[in-house]
Amino acid sequence: MSALIAGSLVGTLLVACAAPARFGVATTVVHPTGNCDTSRVVEIGASLTLSGGQGELGREYLAGLEMAVNQVNHTGGILKNRSCLELLYKNDRGSVPTADQAVLDLVNGEMVAFLVGPLLSAQTQGVRGDLAAAGIPTANFSGLEDTFRRDRYPWTFPLTSSISTEAASMAAFAHSKGWSRVGVVASSDPVGRQGAAAFRTAARRERLAVAGPVFVSSGRHADQGLQRLREADPDGLVVIDDSLDVAAVLKARTDLGWGVPVVTQSVAADQAVIASVGMTNLAGVFAVVPQAVLAQPGISSAGIRSFRDQVRHRLHAASLNGSIVPYAQAYDAISMMASAARSINSQTPANVRTFLENANYQGLLASYSFTTTVHTGIPGNQSTIVSVNSLTDGLFRPAPG
Repeated sequence: MSALIAGSLVGTLLVACAAPARFGVATTVVHPTGNCDTSRVVEIGASLTLSGGQGELGREYLAGLEMAVNQVNHTGGILKNRSCLELLYKNDRGSVPTADQAVLDLVNGEMVAFLVGPLLSAQTQGVRGDLAAAGIPTANFSGLEDTFRRDRYPWTFPLTSSISTEAASMAAFAHSKGWSRVGVVASSDPVGRQGAAAFRTAARRERLAVAGPVFVSSGRHADQGLQRLREADPDGLVVIDDSLDVAAVLKARTDLGWGVPVVTQSVAADQAVIASVGMTNLAGVFAVVPQAVLAQPGISSAGIRSFRDQVRHRLHAASLNGSIVPYAQAYDAISMMASAARSINSQTPANVRTFLENANYQGLLASYSFTTTVHTGIPGNQSTIVSVNSLTDGLFRPAPG
């Protein structure tokens, strides 16, 4: 279990205040409290999609960031001088230009030491040059393939698996289920297009025939595309979309009365998707998730269950209706940066990067792998595929038998 969740978050509140748009995009500052020295502050910046179609997912990530900052500050902050972490976040509204401006503001104007985001793959691709030029450690949650290449995103540390890794897992799963023809549906954003290509390559290795891909744009109905795939009579569907837009595809499947099995990404178990599609309509839908969120016989789940309980407390919920994955990814991002700074007693970007590339961080979800040549994030052998309707109170149950 990560040492940074040893203490309880019960009863602790973070105080946030909206600041004016001192730069291009308005900032909200979460002022530190706790057992750190509030006269010494290390700022963390985040560009998140907090409104629009992806707003609910963005707010889940924000909650995880705030929980981690709070925990770090209540366990003494970072560095020998017990500096507090202060979170500065901006709503980029899912826009590439706004996310780019948010990154520029946070780095050049507000001088943050660490950066989180942007959230969507098109944004991450669009701000690559500024992320590279910023020269500060950046946590990212997109499966966009290039972010795992240190030569292209030298300061980015993904807290997920690459889309090619997940595509290979999906192809292996399809083969294990005896599917011979697989239909592919993908978002029309960069990660969807990369994932569709990666799955086709993986499918060839598994000797699977591929129908499609059908690309679905955000906000568009997916019924016509699925109907075309249905005519190809696939044994199963692969749906590649790491945003809440996956709900549109899963709803179209239900509307068509098509019981074809589906394997997709972890966002299919998000509370917003479940609320939109309905848990009963997710029968036969499987998702690639970190192994840590699956209750496995003989493996302690005390750490992840403790975190799940903290999420419930924060949300004032008796139980969770969706997966804890986005909360835990964001929590791991802050905890990883804080752990590095504590270990080397430095917030200097080059020192933090060197440490992260030489000492894998054990977080809630995985032992994240980063080296001087590749930033792997969650390796494929630390993920698994689960039935979405095995979700119970934020975690997944193993398959019977």
